[in-house]
Amino acid sequence: MTRQTPDPPDLPELLPHGSEPVSRASRWAQFGFFTHGHSNHHGIDIVHFNRVVSFALVAIVAGLIPWTVFLAIKLPIRYRAHHWTLLWVGFDVILMAVLAYTAWAAWFRKQIMVVMAIVAGTMLMADAWFDVITSLGHRGDWITLATALLAEIPGAVFFFWLARTVILRSIANVYRLAGAADPPARLRDASVLYDLSPLSSGRKPRTGISETAGSGMRQKA
Repeated sequence: MTRQTPDPPDLPELLPHGSEPVSRASRWAQFGFFTHGHSNHHGIDIVHFNRVVSFALVAIVAGLIPWTVFLAIKLPIRYRAHHWTLLWVGFDVILMAVLAYTAWAAWFRKQIMVVMAIVAGTMLMADAWFDVITSLGHRGDWITLATALLAEIPGAVFFFWLARTVILRSIANVYRLAGAADPPARLRDASVLYDLSPLSSGRKPRTGISETAGSGMRQKA
């Protein structure tokens, strides 16, 4: 029995606009990033790395529980901030920079737009939270509440929707190029793009990739 490697799928949507067609070897080199094993080109064991990150985050969450309880008990009701202007002006400057970079990434269709959209949405939610909480009970607090409900929170929801949409469409495109059917409809069910080993191993993943998807990658003759 010998193995024959068929021509890899074309990558028209993954190449920069106006790029020349690449060779067969180059196409497999690009596509192989998504399908070959559990280690990246730096030799890092992706599975082990993910587990280490998961355990570390669980430990951080466990440590934050008593810390949060301590703050709830010990923090004073009132506190005089000596850098109040710097706090909010600095936050708004960073937010403007994030929004500007997101606009640039969207205009030139850069993948970094996904990351910046998540950052922008998170900052807008934080802005709404601190604006509302710090202004409650003061004159004009309705203006802050209206700004949060009509601008900041809807803006955050839009950025989260944008990031989700781009990620799901990118994953669906990779599934199509890999010859796999039924890409996940929910983002939480999608595997990371550097771990599509089920496509080449024939194992059936929990994300809806068919058992025969791997036959398109390597065929027996």
